Amino acid sequence: MLSLAAAAGRIVITSDWGFGEMTVRHGRPAVGVIILSLYALSADARERTAIEKIVEIADQVAGHLMIIQPARVRTRPLSVG
Repeated sequence: MLSLAAAAGRIVITSDWGFGEMTVRHGRPAVGVIILSLYALSADARERTAIEKIVEIADQVAGHLMIIQPARVRTRPLSVG
């Protein structure tokens, strides 16, 4: 899925930490990755928080791994090339 998203110029939004491993540790190409780490919230709060935070960071995601947590958003640049 990561390679398909990269080929299409798309950002991956997931709750699977494996995508962070693939991009940061293994250097797999990606346009950007957002990991949702909102398990401590209720289902309604998870949905609301995810939408709010994604809208806030949308113009910053390209070239980054971003981890959305209830109280913060962590950012790490992805390797180029």
